[in-house]
Amino acid sequence: MWNSEQEATTMASPEQVWAIYTNTQNRLAWETGIESVSLDGPFEVGTKGKITPTGRPPREFTIVDCVPNQSFADESRFGPIVVRLTHSLEALPGGGTKIVHGVVVDGSADDEVVIGPRIAGDFESTLARLVALAEA
Repeated sequence: MWNSEQEATTMASPEQVWAIYTNTQNRLAWETGIESVSLDGPFEVGTKGKITPTGRPPREFTIVDCVPNQSFADESRFGPIVVRLTHSLEALPGGGTKIVHGVVVDGSADDEVVIGPRIAGDFESTLARLVALAEA
């Protein structure tokens, strides 16, 4: 299993960041490394969607965890490989929010070391754009 996390802080509230997360039509404004994303229903557990990473074929995902204003996770399966992306929000005592994005790849070691870093490599720029949008 391969995993990685990256965090950022913003002066925006968890509710402000959550509103950005749940507006999937505007996801390209903050998430790097993708060409398109769509959901086949509401932003909740069990909803399926499709994401097209830059230069790669589209892949299906399912929202597997969703706690409004706190966290969500989606999961994709490629045969025996499972990729879980996590997103969490923590209200800070003086105001603002800690944002944590993570990835867990479970499969063969060869697949894990290729897929995991490719996804995690976008976290820094994605978080910077998310923070900028939340604070705009």
